[in-house]
Amino acid sequence: MEVGEVNQSVLVTGEMPLIETSNASNGQVIDTQQLQDLPNLGRNTYLMSKLSNNVVPVGDPRWNRFQDQIGSSAISIAGGPIRGNNYTIDGISITTSQNLPMIIPTIEAVQEMKTQTGTYDATMGRTGGGVFNTTLKSGTNDIHGDLYGQLRQTAWAANTFYNNAAGLPRAGDDWKDFGGGIGGPVLIPKLCNGRNKTFFYVGQEGYREHQPYSLQYALPTAAERTGDFSQAGFTIFDPFSTRACTAADNCPSGVSAVRTPLAGNIIPTNLINPVARAMLSPQYIPLP
Repeated sequence: MEVGEVNQSVLVTGEMPLIETSNASNGQVIDTQQLQDLPNLGRNTYLMSKLSNNVVPVGDPRWNRFQDQIGSSAISIAGGPIRGNNYTIDGISITTSQNLPMIIPTIEAVQEMKTQTGTYDATMGRTGGGVFNTTLKSGTNDIHGDLYGQLRQTAWAANTFYNNAAGLPRAGDDWKDFGGGIGGPVLIPKLCNGRNKTFFYVGQEGYREHQPYSLQYALPTAAERTGDFSQAGFTIFDPFSTRACTAADNCPSGVSAVRTPLAGNIIPTNLINPVARAMLSPQYIPLP
Protein backbone atom coordinates (compact mmCIF):
# COMPACT_ATOMS: atom_id res chain seq x y z
CA MET A 1 0.00 0.00 0.00
CA GLU A 2 1.42 3.36 -1.00
CA VAL A 3 1.77 6.15 1.56
CA GLY A 4 -0.73 8.89 0.85
CA GLU A 5 -0.04 12.65 0.88
CA VAL A 6 -0.99 14.79 3.88
CA ASN A 7 -2.23 18.29 3.06
CA GLN A 8 -2.89 21.00 5.65
CA SER A 9 -4.21 24.52 5.05
CA VAL A 10 -5.04 27.49 7.26
CA LEU A 11 -7.67 29.97 6.09
CA VAL A 12 -7.54 33.45 7.65
CA THR A 13 -10.40 35.85 6.93
CA GLY A 14 -10.74 39.47 7.98
CA GLU A 15 -14.50 39.65 7.67
CA MET A 16 -16.43 40.86 10.71
CA PRO A 17 -19.40 38.75 11.80
CA LEU A 18 -22.76 40.37 11.13
CA ILE A 19 -23.95 39.53 14.65
CA GLU A 20 -21.83 39.47 17.80
CA THR A 21 -22.75 36.24 19.56
CA SER A 22 -20.11 36.07 22.32
CA ASN A 23 -21.69 38.89 24.40
CA ALA A 24 -24.58 41.35 24.29
CA SER A 25 -22.56 44.54 24.80
CA ASN A 26 -23.41 47.51 22.59
CA GLY A 27 -20.92 50.26 21.87
CA GLN A 28 -18.60 51.99 19.44
CA VAL A 29 -14.81 52.04 19.20
CA ILE A 30 -13.08 55.34 18.41
CA ASP A 31 -9.54 54.61 17.26
CA THR A 32 -6.35 56.68 17.09
CA GLN A 33 -7.03 57.96 13.58
CA GLN A 34 -10.49 59.26 14.50
CA LEU A 35 -9.25 60.85 17.72
CA GLN A 36 -6.51 62.75 15.90
CA ASP A 37 -8.37 63.70 12.70
CA LEU A 38 -11.94 64.50 13.76
CA PRO A 39 -12.76 68.01 15.09
CA ASN A 40 -12.56 68.24 18.86
CA LEU A 41 -12.78 71.80 20.19
CA GLY A 42 -11.46 71.10 23.67
CA ARG A 43 -9.35 68.03 22.77
CA ASN A 44 -11.31 65.96 25.30
CA THR A 45 -11.15 62.22 24.67
CA TYR A 46 -14.34 61.30 26.51
CA LEU A 47 -16.45 63.92 24.73
CA MET A 48 -15.73 62.16 21.43
CA SER A 49 -18.30 59.63 22.66
CA LYS A 50 -20.98 61.91 21.18
CA LEU A 51 -20.24 60.18 17.88
CA SER A 52 -21.93 57.07 19.33
CA ASN A 53 -25.64 56.34 19.34
CA ASN A 54 -27.61 57.12 22.52
CA VAL A 55 -24.92 59.49 23.82
CA VAL A 56 -25.99 63.04 24.69
CA PRO A 57 -23.50 65.61 26.10
CA VAL A 58 -25.45 68.13 28.19
CA GLY A 59 -22.72 70.14 29.92
CA ASP A 60 -21.63 73.73 29.43
CA PRO A 61 -19.46 73.80 26.26
CA ARG A 62 -17.02 76.12 28.04
CA TRP A 63 -15.90 73.14 30.11
CA ASN A 64 -15.15 70.83 27.17
CA ARG A 65 -11.46 71.02 28.02
CA PHE A 66 -9.25 67.95 28.12
CA GLN A 67 -8.65 68.05 31.91
CA ASP A 68 -12.09 69.22 33.06
CA GLN A 69 -13.56 66.28 34.98
CA ILE A 70 -16.97 67.87 35.59
CA GLY A 71 -17.44 68.99 31.99
CA SER A 72 -16.44 65.54 30.72
CA SER A 73 -18.92 63.85 33.06
CA ALA A 74 -22.01 65.80 31.96
CA ILE A 75 -22.93 63.02 29.53
CA SER A 76 -26.07 60.90 29.43
CA ILE A 77 -25.62 57.45 27.88
CA ALA A 78 -28.60 55.35 26.79
CA GLY A 79 -30.94 57.49 28.88
CA GLY A 80 -28.87 56.97 32.00
CA PRO A 81 -28.23 59.63 34.64
CA ILE A 82 -25.74 62.43 34.06
CA ARG A 83 -22.50 61.73 35.93
CA GLY A 84 -23.62 58.13 36.25
CA ASN A 85 -20.98 56.55 34.02
CA ASN A 86 -17.88 54.45 34.68
CA TYR A 87 -14.40 55.21 33.35
CA THR A 88 -11.56 52.72 32.90
CA ILE A 89 -8.00 53.02 31.60
CA ASP A 90 -6.35 49.77 30.51
CA GLY A 91 -9.05 47.88 32.41
CA ILE A 92 -8.61 49.75 35.71
CA SER A 93 -11.49 51.91 36.95
CA ILE A 94 -10.58 55.55 37.47
CA THR A 95 -14.08 56.65 38.57
CA THR A 96 -14.14 58.72 41.76
CA SER A 97 -16.76 58.60 44.51
CA GLN A 98 -18.47 61.53 42.75
CA ASN A 99 -18.69 59.59 39.47
CA LEU A 100 -16.01 61.75 37.86
CA PRO A 101 -13.03 60.48 35.85
CA MET A 102 -9.96 60.81 38.05
CA ILE A 103 -7.85 61.78 35.02
CA ILE A 104 -8.52 62.55 31.37
CA PRO A 105 -5.70 61.26 29.17
CA THR A 106 -4.42 63.47 26.38
CA ILE A 107 -5.53 62.39 22.91
CA GLU A 108 -1.90 61.85 21.91
CA ALA A 109 -1.58 59.04 24.47
CA VAL A 110 -4.83 57.20 23.66
CA GLN A 111 -4.77 54.13 21.41
CA GLU A 112 -8.56 53.75 21.31
CA MET A 113 -11.69 54.33 23.36
CA LYS A 114 -14.81 52.20 23.38
CA THR A 115 -18.09 53.65 24.63
CA GLN A 116 -20.34 50.86 25.85
CA THR A 117 -23.98 51.87 26.04
CA GLY A 118 -25.60 48.88 27.67
CA THR A 119 -25.80 45.21 28.57
CA TYR A 120 -22.27 44.81 29.85
CA ASP A 121 -20.80 41.62 31.20
CA ALA A 122 -19.74 41.16 34.82
CA THR A 123 -16.34 42.80 34.27
CA MET A 124 -18.01 46.21 33.93
CA GLY A 125 -20.55 47.62 36.37
CA ARG A 126 -20.29 50.53 38.80
CA THR A 127 -22.58 52.50 36.50
CA GLY A 128 -26.18 53.43 35.88
CA GLY A 129 -25.34 54.74 32.42
CA GLY A 130 -22.43 53.74 30.19
CA VAL A 131 -18.81 52.67 30.34
CA PHE A 132 -15.76 54.38 28.81
CA ASN A 133 -13.06 51.80 28.11
CA THR A 134 -9.83 53.60 27.24
CA THR A 135 -6.61 51.95 26.09
CA LEU A 136 -3.35 53.90 26.18
CA LYS A 137 -0.51 53.67 23.68
CA SER A 138 2.37 51.39 24.63
CA GLY A 139 5.20 52.32 22.28
CA THR A 140 6.83 50.21 19.54
CA ASN A 141 10.24 48.91 18.51
CA ASP A 142 11.03 52.25 16.93
CA ILE A 143 11.04 55.65 18.61
CA HIS A 144 8.13 57.80 17.42
CA GLY A 145 7.07 61.19 18.70
CA ASP A 146 5.33 64.39 17.77
CA LEU A 147 4.82 67.96 18.92
CA TYR A 148 1.76 70.08 18.22
CA GLY A 149 0.19 73.44 18.95
CA GLN A 150 -3.19 75.05 18.43
CA LEU A 151 -4.01 78.74 18.55
CA ARG A 152 -7.27 80.72 18.59
CA GLN A 153 -7.23 84.51 18.89
CA THR A 154 -10.01 86.96 19.75
CA ALA A 155 -9.25 88.96 16.61
CA TRP A 156 -9.96 85.91 14.46
CA ALA A 157 -13.54 85.48 15.72
CA ALA A 158 -16.69 87.51 15.15
CA ASN A 159 -18.71 89.03 17.98
CA THR A 160 -21.78 87.14 19.17
CA PHE A 161 -25.29 88.07 18.07
CA TYR A 162 -26.36 89.03 21.60
CA ASN A 163 -23.28 91.16 22.23
CA ASN A 164 -23.92 93.06 19.01
CA ALA A 165 -27.58 93.54 19.92
CA ALA A 166 -26.64 94.91 23.35
CA GLY A 167 -23.78 97.04 22.06
CA LEU A 168 -21.20 95.04 23.99
CA PRO A 169 -17.66 94.57 22.67
CA ARG A 170 -16.25 91.25 21.58
CA ALA A 171 -15.16 89.24 24.62
CA GLY A 172 -11.67 87.81 24.93
CA ASP A 173 -11.62 84.23 23.66
CA ASP A 174 -7.96 83.29 23.35
CA TRP A 175 -6.94 79.63 23.41
CA LYS A 176 -3.41 78.25 23.25
CA ASP A 177 -3.00 74.47 23.37
CA PHE A 178 0.34 72.69 23.16
CA GLY A 179 1.85 69.30 23.89
CA GLY A 180 3.38 66.18 22.47
CA GLY A 181 4.22 62.54 23.01
CA ILE A 182 7.02 60.08 22.46
CA GLY A 183 7.29 56.31 22.71
CA GLY A 184 9.61 53.46 21.89
CA PRO A 185 11.56 50.53 23.34
CA VAL A 186 13.18 50.74 26.75
CA LEU A 187 16.91 50.86 26.02
CA ILE A 188 19.43 50.97 28.87
CA PRO A 189 23.00 50.29 27.69
CA LYS A 190 24.41 47.00 29.07
CA LEU A 191 21.29 46.52 31.22
CA CYS A 192 18.12 46.31 29.13
CA ASN A 193 17.23 45.96 25.47
CA GLY A 194 13.48 46.34 25.36
CA ARG A 195 12.95 45.58 21.67
CA ASN A 196 10.06 43.14 21.18
CA LYS A 197 9.33 43.05 24.93
CA THR A 198 9.48 46.31 26.96
CA PHE A 199 8.19 49.67 25.72
CA PHE A 200 7.34 53.13 27.03
CA TYR A 201 5.12 56.01 26.01
CA VAL A 202 4.95 59.50 27.54
CA GLY A 203 2.43 62.21 26.67
CA GLN A 204 1.97 65.75 27.96
CA GLU A 205 -0.50 68.53 27.14
CA GLY A 206 -1.20 72.04 28.44
CA TYR A 207 -3.29 75.05 27.56
CA ARG A 208 -3.80 78.74 28.27
CA GLU A 209 -7.31 80.13 28.04
CA HIS A 210 -9.28 83.36 28.44
CA GLN A 211 -12.92 82.83 29.33
CA PRO A 212 -15.39 84.57 26.96
CA TYR A 213 -17.31 86.52 29.60
CA SER A 214 -18.89 89.85 28.66
CA LEU A 215 -21.34 90.56 31.49
CA GLN A 216 -21.98 94.01 32.96
CA TYR A 217 -22.28 94.40 36.72
CA ALA A 218 -23.74 97.17 38.89
CA LEU A 219 -21.12 98.41 41.37
CA PRO A 220 -21.71 100.62 44.42
CA THR A 221 -20.71 104.26 44.06
CA ALA A 222 -18.27 105.99 46.40
CA ALA A 223 -21.23 107.50 48.32
CA GLU A 224 -23.04 104.16 48.61
CA ARG A 225 -19.92 102.55 50.07
CA THR A 226 -20.27 104.95 53.03
CA GLY A 227 -23.99 104.17 53.44
CA ASP A 228 -25.40 107.13 51.44
CA PHE A 229 -28.16 105.78 49.16
CA SER A 230 -29.93 109.13 48.74
CA GLN A 231 -29.36 109.01 44.96
CA ALA A 232 -29.96 105.27 44.53
CA GLY A 233 -33.62 105.48 43.49
CA PHE A 234 -34.88 102.95 46.04
CA THR A 235 -35.66 102.99 49.74
CA ILE A 236 -33.48 101.55 52.50
CA PHE A 237 -35.31 100.29 55.63
CA ASP A 238 -34.03 99.95 59.17
CA PRO A 239 -33.72 96.18 59.81
CA PHE A 240 -34.09 96.75 63.57
CA SER A 241 -37.47 98.53 63.27
CA THR A 242 -39.53 95.49 62.29
CA ARG A 243 -42.98 95.55 63.84
CA ALA A 244 -46.38 94.00 63.28
CA CYS A 245 -48.46 95.56 60.55
CA THR A 246 -51.52 97.54 61.72
CA ALA A 247 -54.52 99.03 59.95
CA ALA A 248 -52.80 102.44 59.93
CA ASP A 249 -49.98 100.99 57.82
CA ASN A 250 -52.42 99.97 55.05
CA CYS A 251 -50.36 96.81 54.41
CA PRO A 252 -50.96 94.81 51.21
CA SER A 253 -52.58 91.39 51.49
CA GLY A 254 -50.21 88.77 52.91
CA VAL A 255 -47.84 91.31 54.53
CA SER A 256 -47.72 90.94 58.32
CA ALA A 257 -44.73 93.11 59.24
CA VAL A 258 -43.33 96.51 58.26
CA ARG A 259 -40.11 98.48 58.78
CA THR A 260 -39.31 102.17 59.09
CA PRO A 261 -37.34 103.85 56.26
CA LEU A 262 -33.93 105.22 57.22
CA ALA A 263 -33.73 109.00 57.44
CA GLY A 264 -32.49 110.46 54.16
CA ASN A 265 -32.00 106.93 52.84
CA ILE A 266 -28.63 106.88 54.60
CA ILE A 267 -27.37 103.88 56.57
CA PRO A 268 -25.86 105.02 59.91
CA THR A 269 -22.17 104.31 60.27
CA ASN A 270 -22.74 102.10 63.32
CA LEU A 271 -24.90 99.75 61.22
CA ILE A 272 -22.19 99.07 58.63
CA ASN A 273 -20.09 96.02 59.41
CA PRO A 274 -16.36 96.91 59.44
CA VAL A 275 -15.51 93.76 57.49
CA ALA A 276 -18.01 94.71 54.77
CA ARG A 277 -16.61 98.26 54.71
CA ALA A 278 -13.12 96.88 54.12
CA MET A 279 -14.32 94.55 51.37
CA LEU A 280 -16.01 97.47 49.58
CA SER A 281 -12.73 99.27 49.13
CA PRO A 282 -11.65 99.80 45.48
CA GLN A 283 -8.80 97.39 46.15
CA TYR A 284 -11.30 94.52 46.02
CA ILE A 285 -14.38 95.96 44.27
CA PRO A 286 -13.65 98.64 41.64
CA LEU A 287 -15.61 101.87 41.38
CA PRO A 288 -18.23 102.02 38.60
